[in-house]
Amino acid sequence: LRHSNIAPLQNQRVFKIVLGEETVKCIGSQINIALEYALNQAPTISGTKKNSVLLHLLDLLKSSISLQPLLAKEIILGRSDISSLVESKLLVAEPNTLEEVLISEACAAVVHRLWKSCREHCGSAEALSTKFHPCDEIIHLLSKKDVYKHIVANLSGYHELLGNGLPLQEDCHLNKTSMIRYKRSKTLQIFTFCVEIVTIELMLHLRNKKSHLPETVESFLVSLCDSKALTNWFKLLTYDSIVAQAIANNRFVERLPSSNMTLSKSAVFCPLGAINIINDISDESYLKNEVDNLLRSINASRQLAIVQGKVISSLSTFGEIFYIFNQGKHLPVLFSQVEQIAALFSNVTKSFSAALSLLPLTSHHSIISDTAKVSGPLIGYLFSSLSTIARACSNQSSQILGILEAILNPCEVIFESIQNSLESKLRSYIMTSLSLAIDAVHRDERKLLPEEEKRFCRSRMRCCRLACETLQLLKAVSSANKNQMDQEQAYLLETAIACMALLIPTHNELSLSSQTYQEDLTNTLRNCDAIPLIIFHLKGVSESASIRGNSDVNENNFFLGTIAAILNLTSLLVESGNAAVTQLLLDHYFINSLTVNPVLLNMSKSWTSSPQVDKPDMRGYSQKNQLRSSTTGGRQVDNKRTKSLHDIWRCTLRTIACLTHSTNLSVSQDLLTSHSRERCTFAVIEFVRTFEVNIFVLLDYFQKIPEQTTSLETTASRFRYNLAFLNEACDALALLSELCSRGHKKTFEARESRLFQKVSAAAMQVVISLSSFLGAIGTARELFSLLNGLNQLIDNDSDSMLETMRQKLASHPLLAEGINHGRHEAIKHALYASKCWVCVTQDEYALSQSESSIKSIAASSNVPQSFQNQIQNDFVLSIESICGQCMFNALSVLRQVHPAILSFVPFSEAEAAQLSLTSIPQKGTLVAIRPKRNHGNEILAHLNDPSKFARIVDFNTIAKTLDVVYTEHISERVERDVNLSRLAGIEDITKRNNLFLFRAAPKSIAEASRVDEGIGSVGHLIQTLRWCRQHDSTKNGRSVYFISKELVKCIAEATLLLLGDEMSLHNEMNRSSSEMAPHEVQNINRQIFDLFLYEQDDLLQIDSVNLNNMATTSTRGLQRLVDDGIWKSVKKQVSRSLAAVEKEIILRNAEPTESTVGWVRGKTATTNLHNSRRSPFK
Repeated sequence: LRHSNIAPLQNQRVFKIVLGEETVKCIGSQINIALEYALNQAPTISGTKKNSVLLHLLDLLKSSISLQPLLAKEIILGRSDISSLVESKLLVAEPNTLEEVLISEACAAVVHRLWKSCREHCGSAEALSTKFHPCDEIIHLLSKKDVYKHIVANLSGYHELLGNGLPLQEDCHLNKTSMIRYKRSKTLQIFTFCVEIVTIELMLHLRNKKSHLPETVESFLVSLCDSKALTNWFKLLTYDSIVAQAIANNRFVERLPSSNMTLSKSAVFCPLGAINIINDISDESYLKNEVDNLLRSINASRQLAIVQGKVISSLSTFGEIFYIFNQGKHLPVLFSQVEQIAALFSNVTKSFSAALSLLPLTSHHSIISDTAKVSGPLIGYLFSSLSTIARACSNQSSQILGILEAILNPCEVIFESIQNSLESKLRSYIMTSLSLAIDAVHRDERKLLPEEEKRFCRSRMRCCRLACETLQLLKAVSSANKNQMDQEQAYLLETAIACMALLIPTHNELSLSSQTYQEDLTNTLRNCDAIPLIIFHLKGVSESASIRGNSDVNENNFFLGTIAAILNLTSLLVESGNAAVTQLLLDHYFINSLTVNPVLLNMSKSWTSSPQVDKPDMRGYSQKNQLRSSTTGGRQVDNKRTKSLHDIWRCTLRTIACLTHSTNLSVSQDLLTSHSRERCTFAVIEFVRTFEVNIFVLLDYFQKIPEQTTSLETTASRFRYNLAFLNEACDALALLSELCSRGHKKTFEARESRLFQKVSAAAMQVVISLSSFLGAIGTARELFSLLNGLNQLIDNDSDSMLETMRQKLASHPLLAEGINHGRHEAIKHALYASKCWVCVTQDEYALSQSESSIKSIAASSNVPQSFQNQIQNDFVLSIESICGQCMFNALSVLRQVHPAILSFVPFSEAEAAQLSLTSIPQKGTLVAIRPKRNHGNEILAHLNDPSKFARIVDFNTIAKTLDVVYTEHISERVERDVNLSRLAGIEDITKRNNLFLFRAAPKSIAEASRVDEGIGSVGHLIQTLRWCRQHDSTKNGRSVYFISKELVKCIAEATLLLLGDEMSLHNEMNRSSSEMAPHEVQNINRQIFDLFLYEQDDLLQIDSVNLNNMATTSTRGLQRLVDDGIWKSVKKQVSRSLAAVEKEIILRNAEPTESTVGWVRGKTATTNLHNSRRSPFK
């Protein structure tokens, strides 16, 4: 049956060919007769040989079930059905003899093999009625009998099966002790078989809900839910047999030299073989019997250790399946189980340590291997339980902290004992369990008490040391294998890295003594050489991934997940604000290692090769099946999945951006040396230069124009976004924004002026592209919202409010010509916006078809409803959110490279004191003046610096003093004789120039294609601010369209600052009046006035009706989004435009007109709005 030359799948056919089917039946019938007789007589039959024959027959039956099921069927159901005899022996009752236990264990093994072979093939409802296994009939017969009752009875009598611990010390009756242990091992094996049979039934039920649990088993499981039986099972479990085995091994080694037998010390690893050798010796001396007894004791202890491990493993598996069956109920019971598991793990570890201390180093491997097999499933059940607790429990942080401390002690013992052995799987289980416990404490709503906080900090430091020890051991193993890792080692590395990531404090952890903890963590990382280890493993894993995937890294490469985990850990370390960690990363050339990373280089080579170089928007996807356009309403949708390499690339961009940000002057200040900051800038520049094609091909795609559609050509988009494209663009722009920030920009511009200009141009294209898209969405939503309000008032017959609404509608530029025109414009803007994005994967398409939580604006039967869904489904909201992040990063670049910033030259106090101006500064030149009190040698820090801005009135060339007038005071305070040492900065007027064209935002989307010529204009800034204004309604810090309020605020502030600089430059250079047509100047002034009209006190002299006609909304929408200081500063910069519009309104009010509606005069618009009660959507 077990012949090694015959494959298991062909055994049955070969067996039938050799013997013939009738011969198989004949053999089965004969064995059936013998087995029936033996079972009927057992255990009353006398003699060891007869019992041995019975055990051999049962072992033959067990082997036949899996190897020759036809023979097994004939043995059980041959001339007579002996299934009842087999199941009757399952029940174990005390007291019993060794023979009874042996026979019960053999019968339980037969039933267990039947269930394991047959039930595991039942995976569906059809399988229950179809016999896939010849022994299914036997299962059916046993299920109708008392087999479940016997199994449940054994599990209910767990005290008899699991209790009765044994003394560790050997006594003079070695043979008797060995027999007791051997009997106990068989008893525990019966319990294991019963647990696994119930587990198999439970798994079958969970896989197929149509299968019903046996009534006896179901009743037992219900009672198990309400009792603490499972907890008590774990409480009774022990692993003391490995200590007894170690003691017996030592005694054998001590007695062996005096026995004069031809045995070596390695006999302890194969005691049965050694016993056979001893039995062949004719000498009947006392020493021979003693050595024989010692070997039998070693064998019995080893067998018991193996079975104890099986009991722990089977109970751990059952516990996980049982909790799923229980649907997460009885969480307090689960807590007690977890606590008991932690206690059992501690006991296992103590036995393990005691056994190691008794054995020589050469014998440690087997003990470590056995303990790893036991601890693996136990820790597996532990971390699955902790995962459940972390998700479902609240206000339990104190208990979880106690569990964390309980498992930390044995974990440290395990790690210390196996420090020269990797044991990847066990270490992975342990690191994952620790991570889950830490994460559960983090997530819990209950705040830790001060004493608990200290304990938690100490526990996290211990976890950090364990993770670093794992990294150190992996380094030794990797170095021995020429820096190559296998999959198991890579997974262990990933779990250790993930555990370290959870130890890094976040900005929200202010209650956890963050300062002290941060210092302790830094010291631990430095003492354990964590940063060099991380960089070493990043290099090693990348090389392994490259070799495994040859020249083109395989997308399914399992090393990519480990690389992403390392990069994520580095980002978290930098984001924590720890300057010491940042310095360590720079000292070990982390950015340089990414520049030469083989995975990234291979990726870059693949992406820049034809035809991939022309398709940067498809980087995040791999070609799979395509859905037909008929299934997606005319839109081609590819069924693709996200690439792992794309995730690695994005992680790299984010990590370098975080590191660059941490070395920014405004962040690091004096914590980093100028040499470190400069070295970081050089490294980032080299990275950007290496991957220049990958970055800028992506950003240049913002200005590419796809094929125009045949219908509605004027609303065809210039670009089509997808999620992967925008996410990558957002990360790339974040990196470039940091490279252009304070502390890096000067070095960047001086070292790579070509790249510097390229970054500026790319950022401008992004702003142009996104402002058109966001502006279209904002306008469409605004129009649909106003029309919907009118529709509701018409339905409610509210005449008084209807008139007010009509006046408000008439004030809108796109509604002033009538409702129909406004509805058409809303549809055009929505259609334009819908042409800007594209779904790529099936999931994205499903997201685009889902209705967001935003309330529908009109009935679904109306045509405009479909266009409204085009701009407010979940996918568009995701696209819009990422576009907002891209916009902010691009605006940040433009703010840093704007001539208004570049033209201002800052000085330190020492530089200003030795300043020698070669020419007299022009009157009106902008300068920054420090206060008389010295505030240190810092470069001007924008708004946070105590310096004040002023303009030069006069300059004394002899005394080298300035007379200035401060610009921040309405009264224009003048200060005379200002010493040059107080000069914090001066404006270089030769560099002052506009970045944006003086051009208004298009009135309609139909004009956008004519206006947008690839050059940024003031109108693009106005469009962006209009979109920001649409998000002035807030709820719990989120806008109504699920975009972060903080993000909208940052975009609004950055755009306003650019708008203020541009308008002030245009006004100073008189370009708005001399170079532009009067109507263009008028349009820009009106659009700016519309943005800044927020309080009526500014325009008391203006007629209130016309004031309402001017504003799109009467709320403080845009103003309340931004900082009050920025608002006032920018408002002062655009005061010339505001004053021009005020004057225009006053003049218009003085003229006799028939009607004034917004900027449109005449009867047509008024009549269209006031004389109709028809729904605007019909």
